[in-house]
This record gives sequence, C-alpha cells and structure tokens, in this order.
Amino acid sequence: MRVLLTHVTLGRGGDAVQWTALADSLRRAGHDVTVAGAVGVRPYSTRRAAAGARTVVRRLPWQVRDALELALVPVAAARAWWAARDGVDLIVYHAGPYAVLGPLLAWLWRVPLVACLDAHVPAERGYRSESYWRSVHEGTARWLGRTARFVVTPSWAIADHYRRIGLPAAKVLVRPGGVLQRHIEMGLRLVETMPPMARASECVLGFAGSLSDWHRVDLLLEALALLVARADGIAYRLVVVGGGREEPRLRALARRLGIAQFVEWRGSLPHDDAVAAMAEFDIAVLPSTLPTGSPMKLVEYAAMGRPIVAPALPNIGDLLAPEIEAILVEPGSPAVLAEAIARLARNPVLARRIGRLAQSRVRALTWEDTARLLVCAAIEEEPALTPASPVGRGPVAVAGTAGTRHAAGHDP
Repeated sequence: MRVLLTHVTLGRGGDAVQWTALADSLRRAGHDVTVAGAVGVRPYSTRRAAAGARTVVRRLPWQVRDALELALVPVAAARAWWAARDGVDLIVYHAGPYAVLGPLLAWLWRVPLVACLDAHVPAERGYRSESYWRSVHEGTARWLGRTARFVVTPSWAIADHYRRIGLPAAKVLVRPGGVLQRHIEMGLRLVETMPPMARASECVLGFAGSLSDWHRVDLLLEALALLVARADGIAYRLVVVGGGREEPRLRALARRLGIAQFVEWRGSLPHDDAVAAMAEFDIAVLPSTLPTGSPMKLVEYAAMGRPIVAPALPNIGDLLAPEIEAILVEPGSPAVLAEAIARLARNPVLARRIGRLAQSRVRALTWEDTARLLVCAAIEEEPALTPASPVGRGPVAVAGTAGTRHAAGHDP
C-alpha cells in the first residue's frame, strides 16, 4: 500500500520521534511510505541554523506564528503532491491547530484520510498565556471530522475537546503514545538481567524528555537535594536524558542546591540511545506535564520495566493505574516527590512489581500496532477497541478484525 504521512510543521522532539517511528513501522510492514510536509522531520536536531530559527519563531507573537503556519499550508500541499505524484492509497495527517492540509489533500486525491490530533489547543495555549483563532481552529477541525475515516488522539482529554467542538464521536479514537516492538523486547530482557534497585544502597533516578518548563525538572532537582540531605544510607544520583531551553537554568539550579556532582546531563540522544539509557534508571520520574496529553516517555519508561513516579493528573491516571502501575503524586511539591521516590528506593520488591505491571500494560501500545490500526482505514475495516486501563475510563483503539463496530466516543 502507498501511504503518505503529511504535516505542515513538526517539533523536533516527541512529535518528530513519533512520526519517524510510525513511518518506520509502516515500512517494516511492507508499505511504500512517503513523508512530506512544509518542514523536514529531524528528531532532536542540533543544527545551529535550525535552532536559531526556532528561537526566533518562538519569540514572535502568537498571531504571527499562526499566520506563518497557515501560510505554509500551500507549501506543504505542493511538497506532498510532488512527493506522492505517482498516487497514494492512504493519507495519514499530523494535524496542527488549524487542520487544513489533510482534508485538502484527501479531497484532491479522493483517498482515505486518517488524522492524528495530538494537541489540546486551549490547554496548551492557555499554559503559555496565549490565544488562538478559535473559529478557525474549530471550523477546520469539523472539516477534518467530516473528511477523515477516523481521528486518533492520545488521551481522553484531547478526544473530549474535539468531540465538544463537533467532531463525530464515533470517529474519535483514543490511542496513547506508543513504543517500538524492539524496545518492548529490550525491556523484557532488561527486567531479568538488570531489574530496578539491583545495586545495593544506590538508586539512580532518571528523566528522559525535553527540558521544557512544563516538565518541571526543577522539582526533580529540588527533590534530589532533599534525598541527598537525608543521609539515609541510599546514594542517590540523577541521569537527565534530553535537552531544551530550560537546560542552562536547571544546571544553575543544581549548582545552587549543591547537588551538581549528583546529576549527569546526557543531552539529546538518538531515539534508540535515549531508550537504552533508561536501562540505567532504578526509578523513572516525570515531575510534571500538561493535564491533556499522553507522554511518550511514560510508555517507554514502562516498556523498560522501570517503576514510575509521575504527577496525579487525570490523563496520567488514564494511562497507568495509581499504586498499581505507577506512583502518582500531588503535582508541584518537591517534598512529596522525594517521599515517593524514597518509598520505592526503600522497597525494591514494590519497585520491581510496579515496573513489571506497567510493562504489561503497555505491551499492546506498539507503533507497529498503531500502523496496523491506521491501515484499517484504507481497507475499510473498523478498528477494534480494548479497555484503556483498569480504572475503566473507556475503550482504546487497537488493530483488530473487521466487522466489530464500537462507538469510540464512549463516555466515562
């Protein structure tokens, strides 16, 4: 099957990693895949020119940035049309705040369209105290809903947003962020050869992801300072995998807290290397996040069998069951975060059990399965659904057999 993955712009972090993983999974399944948009897909690119351009764009008023995004739609359409000039059987579209490109290409080619809607625009813009063109966002989203076979979202918060603004409930599916099958296999071996807390009296904390303000790695540094000051017989250190605009501030904070010698900054790594680095973590931590998405790092932490400490937010509880598959804590408190970490460090049996249960939860969330789900659209099969989590939030889309029809907009 000829598949076009298209977008207008993509970030260089998680969005680019996920788009690349999806393209690779489709190719391994034997499909002819073309990736085309207004910008290239470069996960964690460190090129100076590109970094400088991103910095300039981030500083522009939101109206200018959004106007640029809309102005790039014809560029993306032309590049997609040229890249797939021999024809396509399926379009997979990574939609931004204004979902124009995918419906336009589907209308021109008259082929099935599947959309990936990762953004909860009101929540994300509100976090940055920015606005957006609401009527354009909602109008293009409804056009997308009419055009697409189905729309995949990573969390119930995002799915509910798009349902509220008029997308057909039965077309909106929830599929949390995925993990590659080879990483699942790596993690299964890892829990046997290097289980968490295998080093006597030593505990390696780990964070992997972008050093963005919403991840609040400062809270993790403050928690580490509290743990080091306890002198409770456990030697704590922290490995940080990732880079971002907060890194200089975070390094300065580690020095002020007197814990610089206990923190190792690995920087941005290729995807496989970043996942492999999680093997060193005894406890994987997500200090904070937005209350809407499905952080890919949590799925990858779980795939590696690492016990997780994360904020007690509804979207996180939908992904991992509290006290069973992760320790979820009150957001924003270094002391509470430190206590949860110490609880796992003092109880290796609990840490390993939580890690294994989380690993079992995410084994069905592979990018290979997501690729099969998307191909269902082109052959007019209905995706099957499976429960999202033990707390019963609702069904999650999985690749399944034809003929099974469910309303993906199931209310909790």
